[in-house]
Amino acid sequence: MGESDGVELMNRLTITSIGLSTTLLLLLAVVPLSLYGASNLGGKAGSFLRVGVGAEQIAMGDAGAASVHGSALWYYNPAQLPFQEYKRVNLSLRQMAFDRSIIETGYSMALPPNAGLSIGFLRAGTGNVELRDANGVKYDDITQSDNLVFGSFALAPIQKLAVGINLKWMFQMYPKLTADDKTFYGYAMGIDGGVMYLPLTNLRFGVTVQDFDTKYSYQPSEVWRDESGQTEDPFPTMVRIGGSYDPIKDLTVVGDAVINYDQVKSLADGWSPHFGAEYRYSAKYHSEFALRAGWNGAHPTFGLGLSYDYRGYVMRMNYAYIISDIEPSGSHQVGWCFEFGGDER
Repeated sequence: MGESDGVELMNRLTITSIGLSTTLLLLLAVVPLSLYGASNLGGKAGSFLRVGVGAEQIAMGDAGAASVHGSALWYYNPAQLPFQEYKRVNLSLRQMAFDRSIIETGYSMALPPNAGLSIGFLRAGTGNVELRDANGVKYDDITQSDNLVFGSFALAPIQKLAVGINLKWMFQMYPKLTADDKTFYGYAMGIDGGVMYLPLTNLRFGVTVQDFDTKYSYQPSEVWRDESGQTEDPFPTMVRIGGSYDPIKDLTVVGDAVINYDQVKSLADGWSPHFGAEYRYSAKYHSEFALRAGWNGAHPTFGLGLSYDYRGYVMRMNYAYIISDIEPSGSHQVGWCFEFGGDER
């Protein structure tokens, strides 16, 4: 290794130390605040939409309202889509305790000169749920799932400002729950809206309103065989206000304040801070390694990323580890992303 290579390596190590130290200091400063975070959302409808989607963003504390980079821009802020450089196909899997899992797949792209779109599917469900009779004897296994089909569109009327919208159709499935042993369904339509502003090339701000006036609708009469009418189960409306900053080329710091609009009058349960950082190291043979860490409002998060670029075709693998109070070993999320149609680097 030459002297210049040694100097470059020391510079990179110094930058990495600064980035991780900054993240740790922010973590120590915000942990007490997060004790007052939005924690009373368990049991509310649509909980599968409040645990994050993209492995990159989840590893950085589930913050992404203004990240621009990542495989789940539609989820955190659809207004980010016009600033996407490549066409992108992605697939992610999150495995959790109690046979729970979340699978998401989608396609997104920018539409020249100033728009973007995304389409995809998300499924959150459980497996091997045991059915038992009145005597406690098991007689069958079933699965339960929440399913989401989404379409997103965004437009940038001026170069540094964009607005976007998600249209979501959701259906919930409970097999063998009705009186005649058929599948019981709940349905919902949802809308998200977002705004993105880029005052500088390395500074971004975003605001997203998620699940505005969204609610599941059920027909209990299918289960009880009575004259009961339609039942509705509303989703809490969530607001994300976030920003991201690149102090240097290979370091990105992100942060979101996630606000539960239905509880905004209560400081104790109305919001939670999410923040994190990503450091990227460009290696040989057009490959890049990413190290990520953050705080998701309740626990620290960690993750890694690896990408390979071959003449403008980019393959990305991402991993996130999430600590949880109810999962002894935490949960894991992996993501695969294929990008194409961008400028050759």
